[in-house]
Amino acid sequence: MSEMSDWVAGRAASEANDQTRLVEPETTGDESVDEVVASLRGLDDLPVSEHVAVFERAHESLRQVLSGAGERAPATQS
Repeated sequence: MSEMSDWVAGRAASEANDQTRLVEPETTGDESVDEVVASLRGLDDLPVSEHVAVFERAHESLRQVLSGAGERAPATQS
């Protein structure tokens, strides 16, 4: 292999490693929203064909949270 193809292969491996690192998201300060975000963490364990249903549930949950946003007391951040 040439130096260039070695570099490209090394770069691709490095990028793949970067993409697989899990980053714990910060909390939003709203327990309901945090629960929805947490529900998305299991996507990697599901077949892609099931992702749409998970996203639809998350979307509906967030819509419900937003529809009642003016009625709830604001979340306090520590």
